[in-house]
Amino acid sequence: MLRSALVSLVVIAANVRDARPCSISAAPGAHAYGPTAKPERGHRPWIRLSNVPPSEGIQLSMVDAKCPMGTLCKKGKAVPFARAGNFVRPKQALPNGARVQVAKGKDVLLDFVVTSDAAKSELPAWEGTLPPKTTTVVAGKCSPAGAQITLPVKPTKADLTDAVLLVYLRKPDAKRPEPGIAAIYKLGSEPSVTLQGSIGDEWLANKPATIWIALADGDGHIGPAVELAL
Repeated sequence: MLRSALVSLVVIAANVRDARPCSISAAPGAHAYGPTAKPERGHRPWIRLSNVPPSEGIQLSMVDAKCPMGTLCKKGKAVPFARAGNFVRPKQALPNGARVQVAKGKDVLLDFVVTSDAAKSELPAWEGTLPPKTTTVVAGKCSPAGAQITLPVKPTKADLTDAVLLVYLRKPDAKRPEPGIAAIYKLGSEPSVTLQGSIGDEWLANKPATIWIALADGDGHIGPAVELAL
């Protein structure tokens, strides 16, 4: 009898754990896109902010390499940057080996080192097979309802080790690529990339009729934008 009661309690506890809503941190954060296998980032990396409204400022600085990682370093050199919503990019190429911090007030959101590898060459236009596969998904624990777009990746003319896919809901300006970005997706060796919104970033809640995509890397190169009808 006691054993049956304990088993029932275990089952109930498991079901309660499974029923908990998705836990998403509300703390400010930042992520610099780059090669998964390397800690260093490119000379003009794309940076995504989390929980930092556009009305709240950030600081991008080059700091002393001897300063402990994750500690707000004093006497840093300010780095000019362009910001559009959650996305940030330095306006000029950072020097080899530079130590860079992204901070909000006294909080360090990101701390990384710039690669000493040579910058890559220009990127071509997207080579994925068109048209993309589009489906509608229901809301999950950690994902909102909305459109889901799958694009086959065919990197026959580009090294995608440090590449990302910029996604826009309107035609981008080649001279000012930051405004209008809806999402950025890391690329690599996978045969396809899936575009989907996330909790707090439901950019695909309503299926758009058209999107624009472009290849980019962490060294400041951006390929021509391609229009995709969905």
